[in-house]
Amino acid sequence: MTGRARRILTRATLGAVCALLAGGITAFAGPAASAAEARAGAADVAAFAVPPHRIINRNSYKCLDVKYNDTRVATNPDKTYVVQRRCDHRRYSQIWTGDYYGGDEYLVRHGYSDKCLDVTGAYDAYLVLHYCDHYRVTQRWHITGVGHGDHVFYNPATDMCMGVYRSDRADGAYVVTEYCDKYKKNQRWFAGRA
Repeated sequence: MTGRARRILTRATLGAVCALLAGGITAFAGPAASAAEARAGAADVAAFAVPPHRIINRNSYKCLDVKYNDTRVATNPDKTYVVQRRCDHRRYSQIWTGDYYGGDEYLVRHGYSDKCLDVTGAYDAYLVLHYCDHYRVTQRWHITGVGHGDHVFYNPATDMCMGVYRSDRADGAYVVTEYCDKYKKNQRWFAGRA
């Protein structure tokens, strides 16, 4: 996808993300082809902003989580690995919010540790938690609705998308960066109630 096409697509869905973050979870319309779809798409992306929510993988139906138990996350230094795990409303480590950075970029903040989703490299690089830093480009994410309430998390610094390593469905499977393909279910995520 070219930079211009990405900007057009993300502008159409940016409003959707803001609406979701501010007003709870609604169904996303995906990339917009009309004004009505653009408004619906914007509301779709907003699902990943405030209030807190769970981020669920479409392939495994498991939640974005951290590798270690809840108590260790709050005190663990940077670079705690991000994994998927069976969704459990008792696990505070599965709560996330979206912080608007500017333009069409967000920081994805871990609700329990107050650290941000970060990238350790390019292709197949592990996603980790890191102290939030608005100047750290690897923490900025474009969240784009791709239909059926699903979203793709694109990291412009690496030109990669967030996905579960090798489409693994197991608890504890690592979340990594991959070449973007909105049709791969391991790269599609939807918002769930916290």
